[in-house]
Amino acid sequence: MLLVRGLFVSFKTNIKEGGVKSISLKYRMMMLAMLPTLLVSIAISSFAIFETQNFGKLNNATFRDQMLTLRRNELHSYTNLAESAIDAYYNNSILAPQQAQEAAKGIIRKLSYGPSGYFFVNDYKGTTLVHGAKPALEGRNLWDLKSKDDKFLIRDIDQAAKEGTGFTEYMWDKPGFPDPVGKVTYVKTLPKWDWIIGTGLYTDDIEAVHTKLNQELDANLSQSLLVFLGLSGGSLLFAALLFGRLTLKQGDSADHKLKALSDQVNRAQEHERQAIASEIEDNVQEHLVGLKERLPELLADKGVSDEVITLLSSEVGKAAKAVQQISHTLNPKSLDEHGLSYGLDILCKQYNDRGRVPVKLYQQGLLTKRLPKEVEWELYRVIQDVMRFVEQSSGEGKVVVRSSFSDDAVQVSLLEDRVGFDPKSNSNSGSDMAAMLLNTVISRVEGVRGEVSVFGTKGTGTLLKIKVDIAEEGMAMEPALVT
Repeated sequence: MLLVRGLFVSFKTNIKEGGVKSISLKYRMMMLAMLPTLLVSIAISSFAIFETQNFGKLNNATFRDQMLTLRRNELHSYTNLAESAIDAYYNNSILAPQQAQEAAKGIIRKLSYGPSGYFFVNDYKGTTLVHGAKPALEGRNLWDLKSKDDKFLIRDIDQAAKEGTGFTEYMWDKPGFPDPVGKVTYVKTLPKWDWIIGTGLYTDDIEAVHTKLNQELDANLSQSLLVFLGLSGGSLLFAALLFGRLTLKQGDSADHKLKALSDQVNRAQEHERQAIASEIEDNVQEHLVGLKERLPELLADKGVSDEVITLLSSEVGKAAKAVQQISHTLNPKSLDEHGLSYGLDILCKQYNDRGRVPVKLYQQGLLTKRLPKEVEWELYRVIQDVMRFVEQSSGEGKVVVRSSFSDDAVQVSLLEDRVGFDPKSNSNSGSDMAAMLLNTVISRVEGVRGEVSVFGTKGTGTLLKIKVDIAEEGMAMEPALVT
C-alpha cells in the first residue's frame, strides 16, 4: 500500500508540473507492472484469510462437537453404571416391589462421580423420587419446572425418555457462576417400575475452550493481516511467500493445540474412570460384602428362614460380583499389569461369561517389550467401547477380535455382524449413537498416531481395522512382563 501511495503522489506531482504527458516512462512501466500484481496479491491474500478463517471456525466447531460427543458418552456410561448397581434389586423376584425400590433408591442416592456428579430418578408423572444433590426435592412434582432458558425441564426429560433413552440440553445455574450455563442430561427408562433415571453434566468448560479457540484464531488472523500490509511496501513476492509461511505455521500450531486438547480430555476421562472404579471398590463393593456377612445376624431375630437368608446372601454376593466387574470395566487391572494382549484376553472372556454376545479372540505374534501405555489403553478402550455397544444393541450376532503384534507395529481388527457402523454417516449430528462412537474411535486411534479403516453398512455388520506403528520416533517401549 505504501508503494501505491508513492506512485500516486509522483503521478499527481507530474500532472501539476506539466500534465499527464510529463509522467516518465519509468513510472508508467512501474504502474503497469505493479498495480495488477498488487491487486491480484490483495485478492489472493483476502481470499486466503477468508478461507483460513472459515477453515479454523469449522475445525473449532468440529472440536466442540467431538467434546460434546465425549460428554454425552460419559453420561451414557455413568447412567449404565447406576443401572447396573441396582440391577440385583430391579430384577429381584423375592423382595416385594416396594422393598426393592427403596433399596435401589438408597444405592442411587449414594452414587456420585467427579466433584459434583449425581443421579436422579423421576416417575412418569414428573414426581422426583431420588435427587442425589438435593434430597429436599424428593416427593415433589416438578412437571411445570422451567429451566433458565424457559424450557419445561421435566417435560423435556419425559419426552427424551419416551423411546427408552435420550438427551436434553438446557441452561441452568452453576455454583460459583453469575449467569446460567449450558447443561446436558441423559435419561433412561426403567419400565418395570415406571422410573426415569438420569444424570447431567455442565458444558461451560467446552464452550469456554471453543470461545478461546475462536478468539485465538481471530487474533492470529488479525496479526497475519497486519504483517501482510506492512510487508507490501517492499517486495510483493517476498510478502506473499512470507504470508504463506505464516499461514502454514499457524495451521500447524492450531492442529497441535487441538490434538493437545483432545489428548487432555481423553486423559481426564481415563482418570475419571479410574477414580470412579476406586470409589466403587472402596465404598459400594465393600458395603455389599459387609452386608452379605452381616445378613444372618441382621435377620436372626426377624423370623426369616435360613433358606431365605441363604438366598438373600447369594443375591447380595451376585451384586458384589457385578460391582466388581463394573470396577474392572472402568479400570482394567489386567491391562495395566500385564499389557494389551492379556488385557484383551480377559476382556473377551468377560463378555463370553455374560453370554449376551459370543466373542472369539485370535492373537498372533509376541512382543519383546511392552507397548507404550497410551497405545495399550487407547486400543483397549476402542475395542471395549465397540463390544459394549454391540452387546447393548438388539438382534443376534457375534464378534471376532484379531490382534497381531510385532516389534514394528500392532494391528487390531474387530468384525461384528450385529449392528453395522456406516463410515459415511454424519458423526457430528448427535442423533446416531453408532456414528458418535465411530467418531470417538477415530479420535482415540489418531491420538496415538494410528490408522483406522472402517468397512460396513448400518444394520448388517462392520469390519474395523486399526494399525499403530510402534517403531516411530517418540514411541517409548517398556520391558515386557512375563504372564
